[in-house]
Amino acid sequence: METIRTNIAGIPALVYGTHAEKAFLYVHGRYSRKEEAEHFARVVTAKGYQVISFDLPEHGERAGEAYPCTVQNGVRDLSAIYDAVTNAHRSLSLYACSLGAYFSLAAYGDVAFARCLFVSPILDMERKNDLDSETSGDVEKSCGWCKGRRRRGRRYFGRKKGVSWNNIFEYA
Repeated sequence: METIRTNIAGIPALVYGTHAEKAFLYVHGRYSRKEEAEHFARVVTAKGYQVISFDLPEHGERAGEAYPCTVQNGVRDLSAIYDAVTNAHRSLSLYACSLGAYFSLAAYGDVAFARCLFVSPILDMERKNDLDSETSGDVEKSCGWCKGRRRRGRRYFGRKKGVSWNNIFEYA
């Protein structure tokens, strides 16, 4: 699978697959990075899609930047990415996970994507932060459980439920 490292609107990005009329924007979650799109891209590029993945603020190549990962900055980045790629594809779809889903819902409320796939979307950030604060007393550290859970979640998603990346489109 062809993979191109690039910058889109000044944001580090990866483009998986050759140019296609159909593309997925892949928006990762917290504690993740653009490279997480590779597994998804292997499946959908074989179905004629291109996948565009990028680092959210304070993630991946942007970890050391003085540009905080806030809703405002996330929405700004997602809007810039969308504006930069929308005319290059006849059909644009969205895959978003966790925090990336929250940012996507905030940024793309008026966008009619061909398909939207959300994995563990955060729908109420205020409620999530309240729960995190109650359980740990420290919002910044309370989401650390996601790292281990994400690994276990992949195994559960693929084996026990009978759903895998190869048949994900049966559920979309």
